[in-house]
Amino acid sequence: MSNLQAILVVDDHQIVFSGIKFIFQTSELEFDLQRCKNGDEAIDILRKNTFDLIIMDVNLPDTDTYQLIHLILGLYPTQKILVFSMSAEEMYAKRFLKLGAMGFVSKQSSNEDFVFAVKKVLSGDRYLSNYMIKAMTDDALYGQNGNIFEKLSPREFEVMTHFLKGNTSKEVANITNLHSSTIGTYKFKIFDKLGIKNILELQELARVHGVK
Repeated sequence: MSNLQAILVVDDHQIVFSGIKFIFQTSELEFDLQRCKNGDEAIDILRKNTFDLIIMDVNLPDTDTYQLIHLILGLYPTQKILVFSMSAEEMYAKRFLKLGAMGFVSKQSSNEDFVFAVKKVLSGDRYLSNYMIKAMTDDALYGQNGNIFEKLSPREFEVMTHFLKGNTSKEVANITNLHSSTIGTYKFKIFDKLGIKNILELQELARVHGVK
């Protein structure tokens, strides 16, 4: 790695950016840190600048994070992305790794673990917490451990997360660039696979399983 690392933080919360900046300042990392708030701003910045690493939240305003990662890696296939989120690690980590992100680190992690994750991804390696390594090993050895959301396809899970944010079907259609009738079909499939009847039951199921 070169000494100076160019890092883009995609997160709409100033306090998160300030915290990341503080953590870097107290580590040996030398950095050029920039921030944007959503997917459109991220693409605009990436068209003008190159970054060694993108640190990205899962929940961004007016942004389909799945499509954003897919777009970024389509435009810049070697771009390193580290997902940094409060969202449930066991629900999201594997999905984002499959999309092409190189790591997932929880916002509840220690400063040391966060810096370790950043260094690991910057060096070209993938990062998963010890918890996720064990969970994925258990899944491989013993099958899914009661994770009901594994029943959903990647697209269904993506659509579900938008409903959990409080978006209407029309708003989800606009965010995902899908027809409203297609969103209706996904909604029916989600409810059917999860054995629920409405959004309130979906929210309760998500709360119990720590999905945000």
